[in-house]
Amino acid sequence: MAHLTFPETIAVRFTEEEADYLSLRPILRQPFTPEELVGMILTTTGKDPKRIREILHAGTLVYNMYRYWWERLDVAPEAVAEILARFPEADPTRRFRTEECSAVVLEGGSQAPRYSLEIPREEASRKRWFRTRSFWDALVELVRERPPTYAEYSYARRADVYVLPLAPKEIQALSADALRLASRRLRAQIRNLPEMTRIVFLSPRSG
Repeated sequence: MAHLTFPETIAVRFTEEEADYLSLRPILRQPFTPEELVGMILTTTGKDPKRIREILHAGTLVYNMYRYWWERLDVAPEAVAEILARFPEADPTRRFRTEECSAVVLEGGSQAPRYSLEIPREEASRKRWFRTRSFWDALVELVRERPPTYAEYSYARRADVYVLPLAPKEIQALSADALRLASRRLRAQIRNLPEMTRIVFLSPRSG
């Protein structure tokens, strides 16, 4: 059945994705608005109208360990463009501001796929007993000297992404700061990360 425009709501079924051909997981149902469905598709495609229309027509998507499916939608390009206009665009002119940053991702390894550890700002800001500084303070001092570079807008994270490659001296200093300043749980996670090679900063947009 063709839909030149989006219906008001879309009946979506979903279940946990399994490697086995026979799944005993329950099938759940939830109505999605067109914006919610396209927003989920964007996390895997970015703003690629042709690919988004293909997935809408296919009627299925795997996202966050779940498989979603719906009645096939043949939506006109103009309708897809109208929905996409509601979502942010990448904007390399946006200056990095530490106060807008909600999390960092420490990445290790020189080749893809990289090993990574995401740390919310709240967790990195916790101070250990008798310490006047937090691990977040160490990160702020690092970018004060050398701001990170704009990379992209992530629809999966709903944030602008900034990247700071680390020089050997910075890796050594940041590793020492992590061991001195981070919480016990965070220190253990960082120890298991291969040598850090870069930091990714996530800055959600306020509007």
